[in-house]
Amino acid sequence: MSLHPSLSWELIDTVFYRSRPCYESLNWPFDNFNLKDYMVSIGPFASIYALYPKSAVVNLQLTDVNDCITVLNGSGMEIFRINWNFTLNQIVKVGFTRDSKLIMVLKTGICRLYYNYQGDFNEYDLKLGTIKDARFSLNGDFAVQTHSNKFAYIPNIQDPSPVIFQQLETEDVEPYHITTWTFTASKGPSETAATHGEFQDSVRFFIFTTTGISILTSTSTEPILLNHAFLQSVHLVSISPNQNFTALYAANSIYILDGEFNDLLIQHENVSNVSDLRWCSNDVVVYTCNNSLNVLGPTLETLKFYTSGTPYLHAEIDGLYYLTNDGLNFFSRVPNITEETFKIGSSSPSSVLLDSIEYLDRRSPKANDLLEVIMDDLVLAVDGCIRAASEEFDVYWQKNLLRAAAFGKVNLDLYDSTEFVQTCNYLRILNIIRAPDKGIFMTYNQLQEFGIEKLIDVLLLRQLHYLCLKICDFLDLPNFKIMTDWASCKLKYSTNSSDHELLSLIVTKLEKEKIDWTSLSYVAHNEGRTTLAKNFLTYEPSTSKKVRFLLDVGDGNYDELEYALTISDEDSDADSILLILLQLHGTLTNVEFFKIINDKPSAIGVLKSYFYQFDDTMLENFMFQDDDIIGQILLENNMAKKTVLMNRSKYTQFLQSPTNNFNKVEQVQLDLRNTFANIVAGEPIIKTLEKIIVVDLKKAQNVASKLNVTSRQFAMCVLQTLAPIAAKHPELYDFANSKHGKVLKFETYFRELLKRGEKRQAGLYLKSCKDMASREKIKAYVQCGMWKEAVQEAAYRKDTDILTQMRDSRTGWESKLASEELQRLA
Repeated sequence: MSLHPSLSWELIDTVFYRSRPCYESLNWPFDNFNLKDYMVSIGPFASIYALYPKSAVVNLQLTDVNDCITVLNGSGMEIFRINWNFTLNQIVKVGFTRDSKLIMVLKTGICRLYYNYQGDFNEYDLKLGTIKDARFSLNGDFAVQTHSNKFAYIPNIQDPSPVIFQQLETEDVEPYHITTWTFTASKGPSETAATHGEFQDSVRFFIFTTTGISILTSTSTEPILLNHAFLQSVHLVSISPNQNFTALYAANSIYILDGEFNDLLIQHENVSNVSDLRWCSNDVVVYTCNNSLNVLGPTLETLKFYTSGTPYLHAEIDGLYYLTNDGLNFFSRVPNITEETFKIGSSSPSSVLLDSIEYLDRRSPKANDLLEVIMDDLVLAVDGCIRAASEEFDVYWQKNLLRAAAFGKVNLDLYDSTEFVQTCNYLRILNIIRAPDKGIFMTYNQLQEFGIEKLIDVLLLRQLHYLCLKICDFLDLPNFKIMTDWASCKLKYSTNSSDHELLSLIVTKLEKEKIDWTSLSYVAHNEGRTTLAKNFLTYEPSTSKKVRFLLDVGDGNYDELEYALTISDEDSDADSILLILLQLHGTLTNVEFFKIINDKPSAIGVLKSYFYQFDDTMLENFMFQDDDIIGQILLENNMAKKTVLMNRSKYTQFLQSPTNNFNKVEQVQLDLRNTFANIVAGEPIIKTLEKIIVVDLKKAQNVASKLNVTSRQFAMCVLQTLAPIAAKHPELYDFANSKHGKVLKFETYFRELLKRGEKRQAGLYLKSCKDMASREKIKAYVQCGMWKEAVQEAAYRKDTDILTQMRDSRTGWESKLASEELQRLA
């Protein structure tokens, strides 16, 4: 019989906490292993670790260091290794995405994302220069500090567009004076689009220096709270998940402050050699010292757990994992329902219902007597036992609690069993993945937050296809993703099998399954099995997917395009036919083009229906050759109508190639294709200009002049093209101040950038906005986060009313600044 759960509880103030073993022994794949000799990164749910020797980092200057990075599961079993030259590629930090993919940040500014556990990776350049330090959040987004003392936030590694934050400009603050730093993001990258504007108000950097603390946003640097001496020697910082509290370690003390650093709530003194500091949910602070884990409560009460070596911490939504040489443990608050159910002497409904099971096993009538006692609260009792079962790691207590819930449920009419069924299903899955060979020790709350589908993605990374299939069958979920991944793995790693053998094996297994055959064609093509790739296409029911594959891999190959057109013509897929004809148009002569569509009636129909928009001359030649007199008459009539309509609107003349200048425009576009491969002959002029502006602004000016685009139309095109691209903002600013850009007012540039959320850039134009009303300009400065400039503008205009409003609406240095200007004006 398992020990009673309450025996492991510890009391802090009036709240119980407990530390429970996940794996009491770990299967380290090393001889004479000691965690203190390794750099350790812990992934989501402590289900994956990355380890590499500290000696490889320490000895970089002494020799050419070659070693490996070892990736392990939660129980210490090896998943894969990465051979690494630590001298040539110095590692700043190793972390993980939320779905357990390895991220490596290198000193050179390169990031690697290992998208599987076979060593395959994608590499991204952050374009930030040399990286000094990095921090990862629970969601897998991360932030970096460069050697030039800039900070940047990367919301999504797969689309690495860093949001660069303002550089610390105080003379006394240099990179080596920064003692520590951290960042917060109120939204995860999966919940919002990864655009600069989206994160400006949600991400903040907290920079602790030898002169105090600074808070960085994307638009400003705000120095605050320089009056607390301990803020000048902070070495560790942790912000609570709800961002309402901050824990600091400085000068051998731990300080707890509110989230805005206004009030000091707790000071815990005489604490030395603290190596890590984390919040356990929003309840207590956990810190590690030599061979111990320490818990600090809200009234300075503490708990101490002695460990084998200094533990490594990893916080999750409902608790905190800590890893030692000997095992992995989970520390958390005891939920109220668990306390009510298991507390010695408890008379809560769930506790009484659990007791009734013991009498039921003895076939004692007292089981029914206990049931009668709680009959009025039986629903609460059943719900309590179900929720208490979800919190337990021990299978014995899970079963007892669920049996108690089932016993009580039988005596209820119209009880909704949804939660009971889900808890049973999830606990069964959790108990399987918690096994040492799987090494994923998730809690029930973590699984609910993470989701079954994402869990399946994590299991697929470990190629546990059979387990994934069983989970899908058990929960009645679709399994096409699993089948597709299994087939992809077969194609990648069955190097000794022939194309015929692989095709036969995969088709036999999956012919009746709804899988994406085109994705298998891509995998086969990438593995160099082009014949097998085409064979898979015969099983793909979607013509558009077939055509897309053939266009992607064909690289303009005539035979591939003709084959794609034949498939589309047989299925009468008009969209696919039009896509292929556009691809062929401009690469073939008219004779070759007419020949390829000659025996394809659907293709001819699409050509006649749509091509008057792209090349009416070629279409007229085709109809003449085909003796289509009626078609020629309709085409001429349509062209006449289009000419009349276009002549009515100058804007339409700009957007669409005018009929009378079509040949000239097309010739210019064909000439440009030698330099700009993405330009399509016959496309609207504005599209052509947008593509050139991004690459070469001067070239775009020349092209605009050739195509008779007015200077105002061109300037507007430049603004709308460059405004969304952060890297092009300096070029846009230079253009706005040039004679070509000044045809637009600076107010136009300001409003366009502000509309796109680029507050910092928009603010650069305000000084030049001469036609903007005084109060409107003040408001604009405030919108851009430029409070000092807003106050100066109000003072320059001697607007004491607005200065008074500004003073009263803010606190701290902002209010003081407005107050000083008011006193000066008085």
